[in-house]
Amino acid sequence: MEIVLQNYNKNINGKDILKNINFNFNCNISLIGTSSSGKTTLLKVLENDYNVPRIYKNFMFFHSTIEEEIKYILLNTKQKKMVNDLLKDINLSINPNTLKNNDKIKLCILKGILSNNNYISFDNILTYLPLKDKEYILKYLTQEHIKYIIVSNDLNDLFNTDITYILNEGTIIASGASQKMLLEEKLLKRLGFTLPFMIDLSLKLKDYNLIKDIYLDKELLVNKLWK
Repeated sequence: MEIVLQNYNKNINGKDILKNINFNFNCNISLIGTSSSGKTTLLKVLENDYNVPRIYKNFMFFHSTIEEEIKYILLNTKQKKMVNDLLKDINLSINPNTLKNNDKIKLCILKGILSNNNYISFDNILTYLPLKDKEYILKYLTQEHIKYIIVSNDLNDLFNTDITYILNEGTIIASGASQKMLLEEKLLKRLGFTLPFMIDLSLKLKDYNLIKDIYLDKELLVNKLWK
C-alpha cells in the first residue's frame, strides 16, 4: 500500500499553501525546503487525511505515568525493549511531565511509533536526539517495515532516506533519489542549505579533476587520493 497525492492543492484563508503537489509515500522520504515552504502543511494533510502520525516538539501528556501514556502493559516484547532502551534508567511509573526535554522528545516519538501505523512522519524533531538514539529509531522502523518521512534542515538526514522532495513556496521544485539530490549543489545552496562535508569536499576535488566520483566515506576518499 502507498499514499499518493496527485495534483493536490491546499488553500488556507485564501492563500495557496500547497500547489499542484504530486507525492508518493511508498518508501522512506526526506522533505526539505525553506521556512514556510509547505513542509509542515503537507505532513498535516497526511496526518488528517491518511492517519499518518506527525511527531513534532509537543509536550502534551495526558496521563500521570509514562506507562499509562504509552499503554506499556499492552506492548509486545520488542516494543517494550525499544521503550526501555530509549528511556534507559527512567522509572516508567513517574509523571511524563517531569522528564527532561530530551526524554520528553523521545516519549513523543515513542508514542507515534507505538500507534501501530504503517507510516510516520518526523517534523523537525529527530535533530534534537543524540545520533545513537536517532539511528536506533530508524533501524527499528526499517525492521518493522514502517515507512517514514523526515523533515529536517540537516542534509545528512538524506542519507537515511530513499527519495527526497524539495519544496519552495508550496511547490515541489525537485525530487529524486536522495543521494542524487545531494549533488544538486547550486539549488541546495540557493535555498540556504549547507552541504554535508564529504559531499562538499568531493565536489571541490572533482572541480580540480582529482577524483571522478562522489565519496561519502572518508576512508575511501583518502585511499583514492593516495593511489
